[in-house]
Amino acid sequence: GVAIFYKGELLYERYGADYTAETPHLIWSASKSFTSALVGIAEYKGLLDIDHSICEYIEVGHESACQVTVRNLLEFSSGLAWRETYEGEPPTASSVLAMLYGEGRADTATFASSQGLEDAPGSTYQYSSGDTNILSLVVRTVLEPVASDRYPWTLLFEPLGITSATWERDAAGTPVGSSYLYLTPRDMGRFGQLMLNDGCWEQDRLLPEGWVERVTRPSPATLSGQSRDRGPGENQGQQFWLNAPNPGYDEGPRFPDIPESAYAAMGYWKQRIWVLPDQDIVAVRTGDDRDGSYSDSDWI
Repeated sequence: GVAIFYKGELLYERYGADYTAETPHLIWSASKSFTSALVGIAEYKGLLDIDHSICEYIEVGHESACQVTVRNLLEFSSGLAWRETYEGEPPTASSVLAMLYGEGRADTATFASSQGLEDAPGSTYQYSSGDTNILSLVVRTVLEPVASDRYPWTLLFEPLGITSATWERDAAGTPVGSSYLYLTPRDMGRFGQLMLNDGCWEQDRLLPEGWVERVTRPSPATLSGQSRDRGPGENQGQQFWLNAPNPGYDEGPRFPDIPESAYAAMGYWKQRIWVLPDQDIVAVRTGDDRDGSYSDSDWI
């Protein structure tokens, strides 16, 4: 499906065979941006300080993880040993496959925080679904006591009018914040509009003032020039993909045909929520593009 919104209004949508505007779709790693938003909500409520150790909020699998802050997780700079590989690589060497489909599925956050440090926290960029699932447990720990186990709905989805959301949990009861959120394109667009509105929806502020600017600014780890398994053009804020130039790698925008100010929630097989703030546009796409032939520049 494709849905385009201009100034908050649905301008265009189109769906493939057997899909309609009411069909939820697995958005894979675009889920990470929603986990980031829940961190923002916890900050706004005064329940969380992102510069504190994660061990102030949760129990971890290995004591070395106590050196990691919530900010490190947001910026994919935890330093925890991790391999984010999928098809084309040996499955036994993939940390993310072990977490989602192997022993880690019993408790994704504890599995990820058990890996041990490979780098000093904050020093090195490493895209990691493990970091996000630790973050998801942190969020659950601080929000569930004040908003019940329905906190993603009562604090985020329902205020935005999102009605299609399903968020799968691991066996320990924590939403799999890295990967397992289902939404319709229209509801994905509502999240993009929240970003365009600087974290406000109608008359209510859901996210701290300045939060959107912070999470869509290149992180120090991304700019450091120190990374593990970084793909060409990867440039992250705090669980959002950026199209801004990255001087740490002497790179221009990842997608030259898209405005540099644009940013996105991105998921496997090309799930997308693009936000173009200068144009007041939110562009949403769901799909199943396993052949690698598709580029965001083809449709934005």
